[in-house]
Formats: sequence, C-alpha cells, structure tokens
Amino acid sequence: MDAESDYVTTESKEAGGGDEGGESVVVENKPKEKKRKGGGLFRYILIRFLLIFPTIFILVTLVFFLMRATGDPITAALGGRLTPSQLQERIAEAGYDRPLIVQYGDYLWACCTEISARLSRITARCWTF
Repeated sequence: MDAESDYVTTESKEAGGGDEGGESVVVENKPKEKKRKGGGLFRYILIRFLLIFPTIFILVTLVFFLMRATGDPITAALGGRLTPSQLQERIAEAGYDRPLIVQYGDYLWACCTEISARLSRITARCWTF
C-alpha cells in the first residue's frame, strides 16, 4: 500500500447501477486534523495536584484499618498490667468500644481538624512580622 491510497479511494459503479458506462467516482478521505488541547503542562500539574486528595484519603483509611486490625492499642500496650475493669475503663475512655465506623469518622475528623489547626498557625506566623 502506498501513502496515497490512505487518502483517495476509487469506487466503480456497475453498469446497471443507474449511471451509464460504469463510471468511476473518486472519493477523498482526508484524515481529520486533531484538535490540540491547550495547557499541556498546566493541565498536567493541575491533575497531579488534584490527585493528592484521593491519595491522602486512601492512605489515611489504610492506616486507620491496619491499626485497628491488630486490636485496640490500649490492650496491646497495657493488657497484662491492668485489671480487666481498669482495662475496660480505659478502652471506653479512649472510645475503642464504639462501632468501627464511628471510630473511623472520629479519626477522619481529628485528621481534618489537626490539618486545619496547623494551617492556621502557619498562616498566623506568616502574617505577623
């Protein structure tokens, strides 16, 4: 196949197809020009920046559930040194006796408020000279 065959197609009509004499018709198939999407580097940086948020969310979720997969940290750290009643009191005080989804919501809320508090401290430092 030569390069010209990509752009020009010749169709021949049969003698009984309406036109006399079996004429050939040339149909040009020009390739469509690609529309260039502008802002290549800016768009790349924007997409990468926006992908930070789901990445952080997935990371925080994995950390939470991996920490809870081993049980609560109070039992792991102090299980042998406390009486069962003291252990249950500390577990309830820390909130590890609540459903896992409630603990997860509290964990996300604590992460967001901590980020917000740190950003406000940084902003306050930047504005006070």
